Amino acid sequence: MRTRTALFSNNAHPTARNDLTVRLSTDDGASWPARALVKPGGAGYSTMAVLADGTVGNLYEVGNTGGI
Repeated sequence: MRTRTALFSNNAHPTARNDLTVRLSTDDGASWPARALVKPGGAGYSTMAVLADGTVGNLYEVGNTGGI
């Protein structure tokens, strides 16, 4: 079964590593109309995975240290 749904996580702030946000597309990434703020303030790199029970997990750096 093929789905057109995609999730994407990154920092929403245009110039800082702040406001980790997850965006949802239902048209193979042509548009991203839905979003949810996961972590306000400093946050770094993130990755997501579908877990065994079907929920989505998001692992991300906390703070704004640049990985140090």
